[in-house]
Amino acid sequence: MSENTRIVEQWIDVLSRKATAEIGDVFHADGYVTYGAGGLPDAHGPAAIGDLLGKFYEGFPDLHCTVEEIFDADGGRVVGRFLTKATHTGAFLGLQPTGRTIAINGIAIYRIRDGKIAHEWNMDDLLGLMQQIGAVPAPGA
Repeated sequence: MSENTRIVEQWIDVLSRKATAEIGDVFHADGYVTYGAGGLPDAHGPAAIGDLLGKFYEGFPDLHCTVEEIFDADGGRVVGRFLTKATHTGAFLGLQPTGRTIAINGIAIYRIRDGKIAHEWNMDDLLGLMQQIGAVPAPGA
């Protein structure tokens, strides 16, 4: 395992443990997260990243993310494929809890600088999430 992939795996551990106080241990002070789908805003800096994650934790308190595959690319970049599982037991983006469980895939590209994450570009299956909690009809339903 490279140092860069270890940093990303540490981030996934922080995320799954909901240890928002530790975000600054893995993200630069000026680091940021960009979601490529779902209309979620970019989050700049550890506090904003924690606030963004709080929306997910509120709706899915048992949220847990696992690394399915991870690759160290050239130029300080890491690419990962992740699986997130959770139960919709709290309000999420204005949607009341359904009690349904979700399992969504995601892919993220990380730029590592000086031993911390400078940028995460994330593409989670948010449409699949919405279908699994019944907010959007599944095809053929």
